[in-house]
Amino acid sequence: MNRWHESGCRRPDVSAASGILCCNYCFAVPTLEEGLKLPVLSPLDGTHYDHTWPSAVQDDNSSISGEKPKQGNCPAGPSSLQSREPGFPKITPNDGIRLVRLKAGPFDSPLHVELDVVRIHSIPVPLYDALSYTSFDEIGGQDELRPVFVGKYWDIVYVPHNCEQALRSIRGEKADRIVWVDSLSIDSADVREKSQQVALVGHIYRRATKVIAYLGPETSDSANALGFLKSIAVAGPGMTVEKMHIDKEIRAALKSLLERPYFCRIWAVQHVLLARELEVVCGRQCAPWPKTPFAQTHPDLSIPDWLFRNQNWYGLTDRDLLPILIKASPYKCCDPRDKIFAVSGLIAESGIVPDYTVSMERVYIGLTEYLVKCCNAMDVFKLAGLRKKSFDLPSWVPDWSQALCTRDIPTSTEDSLDKEDGQLPGPTHVLFNGLLGHECEIQRDAATSVLRTRAIKLCDLRGTVQRGKGYTHLSISLKRRATLYVTVPDPEYQPGADGLFILGGYDSPVILRDNLVSRGYTLVATCALSFWMPASRGVLEPSRTRGIPGITVAPLSPEEKILIREFHLSLEQASQIPSSATLAVPISFSTIRDRVLSYSMISLTPLPRHEQQLQETWHTLNSELGWMFRDQEAIWQLLQEVNRLNATEQRGEARMKIHPALVMKYCGTDSSATLYTWDLRRFCWSFLHRVDPANTAPEPHWSPILDQMMARLPDIRKWAETTEQLLRLFEYIELVVEHCWTWLPGNQLSQKWTAHYDNFCAAVGMDTPRDLLNQRPSLDETCHWDVQEFENHLRARAQLWELNRPPELTGRDANSLMVHTGLRSLGLELYDEQVVEIW
Repeated sequence: MNRWHESGCRRPDVSAASGILCCNYCFAVPTLEEGLKLPVLSPLDGTHYDHTWPSAVQDDNSSISGEKPKQGNCPAGPSSLQSREPGFPKITPNDGIRLVRLKAGPFDSPLHVELDVVRIHSIPVPLYDALSYTSFDEIGGQDELRPVFVGKYWDIVYVPHNCEQALRSIRGEKADRIVWVDSLSIDSADVREKSQQVALVGHIYRRATKVIAYLGPETSDSANALGFLKSIAVAGPGMTVEKMHIDKEIRAALKSLLERPYFCRIWAVQHVLLARELEVVCGRQCAPWPKTPFAQTHPDLSIPDWLFRNQNWYGLTDRDLLPILIKASPYKCCDPRDKIFAVSGLIAESGIVPDYTVSMERVYIGLTEYLVKCCNAMDVFKLAGLRKKSFDLPSWVPDWSQALCTRDIPTSTEDSLDKEDGQLPGPTHVLFNGLLGHECEIQRDAATSVLRTRAIKLCDLRGTVQRGKGYTHLSISLKRRATLYVTVPDPEYQPGADGLFILGGYDSPVILRDNLVSRGYTLVATCALSFWMPASRGVLEPSRTRGIPGITVAPLSPEEKILIREFHLSLEQASQIPSSATLAVPISFSTIRDRVLSYSMISLTPLPRHEQQLQETWHTLNSELGWMFRDQEAIWQLLQEVNRLNATEQRGEARMKIHPALVMKYCGTDSSATLYTWDLRRFCWSFLHRVDPANTAPEPHWSPILDQMMARLPDIRKWAETTEQLLRLFEYIELVVEHCWTWLPGNQLSQKWTAHYDNFCAAVGMDTPRDLLNQRPSLDETCHWDVQEFENHLRARAQLWELNRPPELTGRDANSLMVHTGLRSLGLELYDEQVVEIW
């Protein structure tokens, strides 16, 4: 504020003859500066003004550097803005505001105002109007500053040109007018006052008698537009304006009016939405803006819904904040922080309090933290990631200065699998619902902010990139079993060291990339997950959500957990696990769950049935031929005879009669699961008993059983092949259950079978070009096989496969257990829970 009187002037008496100001007491004349521009205010450097904002976010996390964040100090403000003291009356109460008394006068005479402080929450509040304008001109640039004279000394305050023109347009020639206008009611040089006053702007515009929106000067067609608006205002109650016809000339005038800079400013949106009554002004012309939508039958005339106070723009609590922020993101403002502060005024009960002592980066980080921790608005991550940003922000923080949207991410429908195998009618979308509880914290220091949250890593991302319009599809082939599709809403996405994750409290999958510098992760993008699966290989029966086939992945319910525990007890009993061992080593629920889901997954394949058929064959052959293998001398002589056979008669390779796709359907392995090798020598060896070295070895002698064995050699070979197939199934199913079921009958038997036979061969020189010893040697236990142990495992496994499974585990019902089982079969891990740091 500039006082132009002489220093000794005590009784100012200002006259404005011919528009020239002069003090009749001290005879001073003001010197007005020409060509002044509104200064461009840059957000404060967060290195110097770093503190916790908003206050609703408790600073209960230790910072990364071990130091508490520093509290911001009130800066003096940019040097281009000088304090307006002493002419500005001081605002002392927290709810105090300055009202402007606009002194009456002709349109072209100097603007003179007086300022009074009132309390906005007092009753009654003086009647006033709130002025709304934009400081940007018609071409989008900030316009020049013009003088307004304040108080009895007529101190000079410079305001934007549009503000000055707006004041001239609404000034009465005979009567003063009470208004609130930001350029005069707020001392922008005082950052703390600006913060306190902007926090009250919502109340100010709500309580104003009306809001006057100054759109700019008159134009050739503005009279037509305002005239039409007036005609709607005076229309009778029987007139329906929603579908009324508007002629082409009026539509063109309205379209021109709506293209003015005012309608693309974020503060204009707030002011209009809070107005009791809205009046639009062009130069000296004005008209009331109707509350009822019109021009709905004219698609060429697009009118923003906020001009009709659409309810989607208002929020009761901050849980409504995110969608309003997204709607408001395309609108412009001088200060990037105002994107946030303006919208907070539309929320009835908001924890977001404007604070211009906080840097822009800290405002954006604090808002995102507030949305995540206090509002559970996890969809904010759809706006973040590695998209281009105008500021240096963590990957999990959106750049709120940009136009943002959370459009639905489509799933790929471009690729297909085998036509002859039959397919689902489209991709199956994987939806997540509360799989992981909401729990996160933010760690802050002067350099950055890190999001720490619980997460589940579903899988690594390695596949083929296909680019679409606005999207990138990453297809991950699971051989003939299925194809996973990860759809990223970024046409320029380039895969890196990426993984697919579910974050705590967030139901959309995200891509996280290994950050080699921080040893944490970088948020790449939120994505969509779907899969193509041939109908003949599918375990998951999709439902349809909004016409799209999909499955929903939810946590296991308490009832399902009880069912899992009960069925696990049946598994233990069927497996003949000693109760003492079970009690001695408590088993976690995660292990119990993994065992039951693994059993369920295997039970849905043809493997158990095939194993039962093999067991029936094995027991049949055992009953027919087993008596011959009680003669140890005959076994040794048979082994010598078989060892003399050519290689093709001794051993071979074959496949089990299981369609590879059926094995792949649930367990997700390739066709090697059906491949096995057989060896007659190994089978004969398995019946040899250990010779006790303390006893005298029996003298070799001819056994009459040998001739019968040689006569039944084809059947013995069939028995050998059946044994090898059973052991191959043991080994494969052990691979499926991994480490969660170490006591599963049959585990490690295949490895033991091979290792002990290799030890035997090395000891007796089986593969050397000579005959075996006539007399059986005495070897240790690692060179022999226990047939009785093998039979015990067969019986235990038969009991397992004969268990009556609950309906929830049979695959007939679409429940969480089957969804978890099916996704596990696709290689998606639902239980790899960890704490991740996102930078």
